[in-house]
Amino acid sequence: MENEFNLYFVGNTKSRKCDFFDTKAQRHEGTKLLINGKQFQPFELIESIERIEPDFTTSQTSKTSQTSLKNLSRNFYYKKSFHSFAAEMKELNDTGRRVLLQAHDLFMQFGLKSVSMDDIASKLGISKKTIYLYFEDKEQLVAEVVKYITENNQQVCDADSANAEDAIHEIFLAIIQMSKLFQTMNPSILYDLQKYYPKAFNHFLVHKNEYIYNKIKLNLIKGIQENLYRDDFDLEIITKLRVECIVMPFSTEFQNNIKVDLVRISQEIAIHFLHGIASAKGLKQILKHYKNFSKKQ
Repeated sequence: MENEFNLYFVGNTKSRKCDFFDTKAQRHEGTKLLINGKQFQPFELIESIERIEPDFTTSQTSKTSQTSLKNLSRNFYYKKSFHSFAAEMKELNDTGRRVLLQAHDLFMQFGLKSVSMDDIASKLGISKKTIYLYFEDKEQLVAEVVKYITENNQQVCDADSANAEDAIHEIFLAIIQMSKLFQTMNPSILYDLQKYYPKAFNHFLVHKNEYIYNKIKLNLIKGIQENLYRDDFDLEIITKLRVECIVMPFSTEFQNNIKVDLVRISQEIAIHFLHGIASAKGLKQILKHYKNFSKKQ
């Protein structure tokens, strides 16, 4: 029949006919789609197919398959439902990852609010429709970028904890990590996140109030056990204080009164914090690690 179409998945080792998009096949890296003998990358479909209207009356198509194919047709035809459908198939391939990383770089440089999906598409030399195949909207893209940043942060922190000579050295390794992160970070990013992207901001809060909080608390316990930190302070209060000090430089009121970059502010706060909790033995270690830190700056 003229309107009938056949859909195949073409993987690395085999191809097979199917009635509807199968999640396992979609998630197989390198998967392509074959419609009536023509091969498509998944991101090409939205640009190459304006409307699909297969003939659902063919005797070879079961009722179940008819329903699936009708759903497929609707998902390609209606933009909103296509995006919700695409969410099921978009484990990021090279194109999706390029979008994520480019968005990350632009958000970090210019802030979240001022960067549009058109800006990201233009920078990558692709259409905005291609971005929407991987990310339903800007809110989801922001959320994925925040997730990417926090996951990287956790990996580096865990590695620093494992490799640190002592608790104070671990803090200096954290200062180095923050300095690298803040060098390219727009000061407005946290403000934009809280005001315009609440879901992504909530993810950040979980990272801050759970992961970072626990990491700092463990460092304080370790430092006390190593006799590098005093043992006469309230562990919960000082842990919370340090957590809030990390995000304090992003406060608009704080920024308005201090004309210094984020890197310098975060370093000064961290080193001041260390001096406040250090024992006599710890003060010597701070001096030792600070000399090594200064040489790397």
